[in-house]
Amino acid sequence: MINSDIYYRHLKGINNNAFRILAFIYFLFFGSDFIHSQDISNRGLENWEGEGMFVHPQGWTSSNDFSSPIGFQGVYYDSKAFEGLLAAKIITTNIGFAGAPYAGFIVNGKMDVAGHHDVDSIYKAGEPFTGRPDALSGYYKFSSESLIEDWGHAFVLLKRYDSIAKKVDTIGFGSNTLLNPSEEYKHFIVPVEYFDDYSAPDSIVVAFFSSYPNHPLSGGKLWIDGLSLEYTTSNNAEISVTEFRFYPNPAGDFLNFPGPLASDVIVYNIKGGKVLEEHYIKTLNLSSLPGGLYIISARVNGQWIYNKFIRE
Repeated sequence: MINSDIYYRHLKGINNNAFRILAFIYFLFFGSDFIHSQDISNRGLENWEGEGMFVHPQGWTSSNDFSSPIGFQGVYYDSKAFEGLLAAKIITTNIGFAGAPYAGFIVNGKMDVAGHHDVDSIYKAGEPFTGRPDALSGYYKFSSESLIEDWGHAFVLLKRYDSIAKKVDTIGFGSNTLLNPSEEYKHFIVPVEYFDDYSAPDSIVVAFFSSYPNHPLSGGKLWIDGLSLEYTTSNNAEISVTEFRFYPNPAGDFLNFPGPLASDVIVYNIKGGKVLEEHYIKTLNLSSLPGGLYIISARVNGQWIYNKFIRE
């Protein structure tokens, strides 16, 4: 377990790749005992509450709590959904007399929204949760009117309150700060890094921002829909990961798929960046990838399935 200052260091872009790889490798081989098929509330963002400019997804907090009282709405429900009826539309607004950019956001659970430093407080939000998912996935669109390149941001935090030390310990954390511009919905993934090999969290925080949280740029618009927590195995899955088989693991230049044919196969690095994408294949060429740990996602009969492999 580590204190929540680790979480702040991640938000400020400090990388610890060696530790991250070791944590993923340990979970790859020894983590199956901790898998539970829990998910977050209102993950489809179909249910909304509030009125007028004060709306937010049910069970979530939004930046509207701060910006709407002064006349600026940053979060909307939108019928241009990837699935279902509604998606969340999150925008960066220019507030105050100086027109300072303020990144819109949504975060599951409840928190007090104070303004420009909300990113430093989202760890206080969240909902009860005791699982250890491998990743958060979903679909997004993003556009920006900024003259400087801008992205949407996604965060996942698994935490536990230490009643003896009276502090919040970070059990796992993941971020994807490269939700880059796309006019159509794209699939994204946020791998979760764990900081020990045994602890279960007591709650989970999932948050999305329409721009850099601490230094937002004007004009960002982020749509989020179809959220899901992904596990190496799932009690609720119609097709188990073992049915989507691949070998060898660790892999050399090729990864082979002897099981059901996947319509889409996508490989992500441990930062959540997409590095390979193929369709309707039985063998995946890995020769362009450096050695390391990767997450592979495959869509079989319309269902996304996730697993991990090592490229030697």
